[in-house]
Amino acid sequence: MPLPERHVLLCTSDSCRKRGARKVCKALRKALAERGLKRRVQLVPVDCLKQCGHGPMALVYPDATWYAGLERDDVPRLVEEHLEGGKPLEARLYRRAHGKRGEG
Repeated sequence: MPLPERHVLLCTSDSCRKRGARKVCKALRKALAERGLKRRVQLVPVDCLKQCGHGPMALVYPDATWYAGLERDDVPRLVEEHLEGGKPLEARLYRRAHGKRGEG
C-alpha cells in the first residue's frame, strides 16, 4: 500500500469533543471515502494537540497547517480546497499571537 500524501491530525480531547470534534471527524471520514481519498489522506484522531480552547483543532502534514474552530460544515471545503487542491482554508487557519498557522 502506498504511503499517504497527507496526514490530518484531529484533536479529540475533552475540550475539542465538547465543541464538536466527533461530528467533524465523522464528516471528514465520510468525505475522504466519498472522494476516493482514503489512501492519499490519512485521518488520525489524536488525544490532544496542546492548543486547548481553540478547537476543534486539526493539523495537516506535511504542510504544517493548523486549523482552529473547525465545524462539520467546513469539511467539504477543507477536503476540496486543501486536501485535494493544496490551498489552505483561510477562514479556519489557526494564527497564534506569535506566528501564523501554528508556527512560533
